[in-house]
Amino acid sequence: MEVVRFATPYPEWFIDKLRDKNLSDTQQQIWLLCGLHIHPKHCALHLALYQWYLKNSSVAAAAEELSKILKEFPDDEELLRYLTDLIALVNSQTASVEVEVLKSLTLAEQQSVYLTVATSQTDKLACTSTVLQMMRAYPSSIAQHAISAAKVLIKYEQQQGTKLGSINPLRRMLILELMPLILSKGTEFLDTLTETVVTLFVQLVAHYYIECATVTDPAIKEEYKITDPWTDLKESLVKFANLHNWKILPDFQSSNVAVLLGHVCDVVNASSSSPDAGTFYCLLFLLFEYSFKYIKMVDSYSLILVKSTEETPNQTKTETETTSSEDEPVRKRRRTLSITESCSNILNYFTIAEKCYRYLRSNMCKQLSSVSEELNATTWRWYSLFLADVAVYNSDEDLANIQQNHSANFTTDELRVMTQQALGSSGPTNTLKSVWTLLDNLPPSSDTPSYHTPDLFLCHPLTGHSFSFVLNSRSQLCLHVCRALVTMVQSRIPKTRQSDILALLLIIYQYDVEVFREELARTVEAVKSVKTFKYKGLLGHVTEVVLLEELLYLATHCDVRLDISSDVSKKRFNKDDVINSIRAHVQHCKDSSEENVIRFLLDHRDIIETRFSQYAFAST
Repeated sequence: MEVVRFATPYPEWFIDKLRDKNLSDTQQQIWLLCGLHIHPKHCALHLALYQWYLKNSSVAAAAEELSKILKEFPDDEELLRYLTDLIALVNSQTASVEVEVLKSLTLAEQQSVYLTVATSQTDKLACTSTVLQMMRAYPSSIAQHAISAAKVLIKYEQQQGTKLGSINPLRRMLILELMPLILSKGTEFLDTLTETVVTLFVQLVAHYYIECATVTDPAIKEEYKITDPWTDLKESLVKFANLHNWKILPDFQSSNVAVLLGHVCDVVNASSSSPDAGTFYCLLFLLFEYSFKYIKMVDSYSLILVKSTEETPNQTKTETETTSSEDEPVRKRRRTLSITESCSNILNYFTIAEKCYRYLRSNMCKQLSSVSEELNATTWRWYSLFLADVAVYNSDEDLANIQQNHSANFTTDELRVMTQQALGSSGPTNTLKSVWTLLDNLPPSSDTPSYHTPDLFLCHPLTGHSFSFVLNSRSQLCLHVCRALVTMVQSRIPKTRQSDILALLLIIYQYDVEVFREELARTVEAVKSVKTFKYKGLLGHVTEVVLLEELLYLATHCDVRLDISSDVSKKRFNKDDVINSIRAHVQHCKDSSEENVIRFLLDHRDIIETRFSQYAFAST
């Protein structure tokens, strides 16, 4: 008898039986079991049988089959596609037989569903996201997988270089999603979370939140849901500190600036010279937070911190009133800059940040430099500007130069630092050099009203020098130029007999006769004692009525010989000269006295530099 041999059916042939509507469920199962008997290592047949169990709600049988598939075919593409859909179904919290089957597996098998999918994903962000979903669903897996997931993200971000920046999806997932899970089980990681690892995590958290706090792009703020990053940063530090019993500054998370300032002063004034990591990071984060807030406020009011040429008042003022009277000429009237309650914190902001910086630089300089380098702090515009202010405050010219270079990419900021250095210069040579630097780089004139600088003063506790804030405007900067020149020689004004020095001062006073009212009175008294006051062409530079009145008073009531006319034939000051001067004043009324003084200073630079430097050096 001849034996007839049939070809072995392909696995797909058995799978097609599931689509045969003429077959009952039992017949379909029999065909699938036959197929598995012939092709026991074919994943598609096992998945088909698993789907048949699902279709018939056989939860236990489906779970047993899925367990077998996970063990024998973990890399099958069709299985990976199904498991990805299964995880999405679980995340949607939709009730289904498939979810019941997954819950029927052992805990290890349930976690393996997530790990199998994560292992197959080449995108590190998607891979870590899958692991995160597993850890949220199964908190017991956090201890085993959280740290390794964090290292994957950190390593991948480092491989990408600086092109990602610190605000990127990888860092956001690490900080906002993974770190909270790690901190929730912190005590279980004591062997893994060494102080070195914790320090790395703290720096990553700091970099992210600081960038979030200082970012100006509204689109990024909206995308990353940035609300209160400084508070989030402090909370994270406290949680990390608890892992290794780091010391935390009292009221570190408080928003009360005065309270924080008190605690910072306590640390700075303490005798301990070996602060632990907790104290270091507390002071570091306060340094970053309040230096940013300080520069932000300074920028908003266009203020510059400079060494004051006036005595610091006994009581710091935060509100000033307009000093101009109704009968004062309109062009000389200046509105007072409004200082709100929030702006009154500008002194505290600077003081907190400066004290933190001074303490860290003195006691933990290496750590400060290392962390600043890791965070790329020198690329932060606001931090460079703050350090420039600190340099001005501490009269540290070298550091000011360094910070000027750091902010060299910002033209206006470079000019700002240069202005600070110029206004803070000491000594005749430096002062004169700074005066010309400022005059050569003055901002353009503006039609907007000028303002009085707010009376906000700082006093250095060690040097005793006082500092104030100057409005970063052409008017205010020129006023400080005039003050610098007057300050060079004012101590010897009552005793001087040099007409040219007195004449130059009279011209400078015209910039703001109200500001220089006392100096003008002293100079007039000095002219009285001269008897012969000679400065050819002085009248051509006098445009202030107040100064004309003083000259007329000297000529008519004090019998002072005035040789100040541009006309060589005229030796004394008379009424005709007064009339001519008034006409000159009318002719130049379209130009303010301020601009006339600036023009005079620039045109007579050589004379002023020679005479003032000689006179100033002679007085030292």
